[in-house]
Formats: sequence, structure tokens, C-alpha cells
Amino acid sequence: MELQFLAFEDLETRVFEDYLVDSEQEDIEATQNIEKQAISLVKSKLRKRYDTDVIFTNANYAGRDLIIWAVSGIVSYRLIRRNAARKMPSDLKDEYQEVMAWLNSVRDGNENPELPMLPEDEQKGVLWGNSTNQNQYL
Repeated sequence: MELQFLAFEDLETRVFEDYLVDSEQEDIEATQNIEKQAISLVKSKLRKRYDTDVIFTNANYAGRDLIIWAVSGIVSYRLIRRNAARKMPSDLKDEYQEVMAWLNSVRDGNENPELPMLPEDEQKGVLWGNSTNQNQYL
């Protein structure tokens, strides 16, 4: 199975190998699409502070294992939920919620996972300022 960012071994830590190996072409394509969606989700959470173009390459950086953990957590949750929505293991659901809480915490600046930062001039958002127009009352 060829994935965009994750390696087969990354998913093996969460989903049984037999499930991944015995998948039909339709399941493989669904897994690839789920991974693309998971990457888009992570990018949407991190793009204002971190260089997501570098994060989702083969570059070596300190927080890479955390990104693999996050993406594989999202993929495995959605993969299992797709096939057995009523039989979702509670630990998998709890881990998914942990991943989402971590991503929100990183996005909000409460955690620093040592990911590649955007250059200062590319970081978007207002850090401070005043939009008072003194010419309104002439």
C-alpha cells in the first residue's frame, strides 16, 4: 500500500496487519483518501505557525514522530469507523480525541512540538494593534 506521507508500518501500530494486507483495491483507495483528508486537517490546524510544506515531506525534524502519531491516529480512527461504526473500540476513540486536543493545543500555542516554523514575515494574524480612525469626528 502506497501512502502519501505515512509508511505502512505507521498504521500497523494501530490497525491489525491482516486488515491492511488483505484489503481490496477499493479499501486501499479509501485509505489513501482518508490519509489525504487527515493531512489536510493537520495542515489546517498548523498552517498559521508552522511550515506545513516542510512538515509533510521526508525532511528530518524534531517533531516528526508527533506528526506521524497525529496523522496515523486520525487515519486509523476514520478507517475503523468507516467499516465498523458501531464496533468502534473506546481506546481508539479516546486516542483520536487526544490527537485532536493536541492539535488544537499546538495551534493555540500552548505546546511547542519543535516543528519547522514559518519565516516571521509569513506568519499571519494580528498580534496587537489598534484600528481607531481619528478622522471620524471632524
